Amino acid sequence: MKAVLPLLFLALFGRFATAEEPAVTHYQSIKQNFEKDVMSGELILKVNNPTDRTFYVLGFSITDIPYQLEVLKDGKWSVMPSRRCGTGMSVRPFLPHSYIVFTVDEAPLNDPDITFRVRVYLYTESDIHSLYTEPNRKPWVDFVSPTFSSNDFRQKRDGDIQFPRLPGVEPVKIPELKPDEAPKVPGLEPLPK
Repeated sequence: MKAVLPLLFLALFGRFATAEEPAVTHYQSIKQNFEKDVMSGELILKVNNPTDRTFYVLGFSITDIPYQLEVLKDGKWSVMPSRRCGTGMSVRPFLPHSYIVFTVDEAPLNDPDITFRVRVYLYTESDIHSLYTEPNRKPWVDFVSPTFSSNDFRQKRDGDIQFPRLPGVEPVKIPELKPDEAPKVPGLEPLPK
């Protein structure tokens, strides 16, 4: 009987103790060499929903995951200002047992010695108007990605795609023009001073 009780307890409550939650992981980095020491590219993350629950994404598409970049400064995480605009966004279901791959557009990949992470937001209900009508309620959950370093971006990782600089192709140098040196466009006259 003593051996049966732990098994019964595990059978009843073990499912809840080991229930997985959504998580954010590194999916891929795409890198491009423009000059000898300058890198550009994309950080691509994957948010996984292993639960039986539907979450919701507020964005322009299902891959437009709401996120904030957090940068480590003086031992504290600081939120970087987002350029995200809400005009035209809508709520979309993020189904159970599915995942979404998305690009982190504002990742500080070219800055030296920057440690950062990405905080992802998933809404727990489709009616997000409660954000405005009930400010003390929190109808979302948030998850933090692994920590990244801009220096790590310069190193090879599994799954990375590297676009080398093509031989004989030099980066385009755009000359800086002064206002009085701007090219004349037919039919467009400068504003009077």
